[in-house]
Amino acid sequence: MDDRPSSSWLDKLREPRRRWLRIPIGFALVAGGIFGFMPLVGFWMIPLGLSLLALDFPAVEKANRWIGRKSRDAAARFRRRDRRPPEKSE
Repeated sequence: MDDRPSSSWLDKLREPRRRWLRIPIGFALVAGGIFGFMPLVGFWMIPLGLSLLALDFPAVEKANRWIGRKSRDAAARFRRRDRRPPEKSE
């Protein structure tokens, strides 16, 4: 038997009837992410906002996939860089 609540706030936000709430929150997150250099807001807000907007706008879904692909590629390059043996200096 599952003791978790039936759905989380994120699941409720993804429901089609919550579009009126999801779109302004998505735009607010993207707009707040532009000011990522300021305290409390950050660049992390941009992909989160795009993820919410992608549920309603196909063009944003395409951008969201592109961002995800680029971030996975960057993370893979970073991991490969860490595995290289240190260069010897003379």
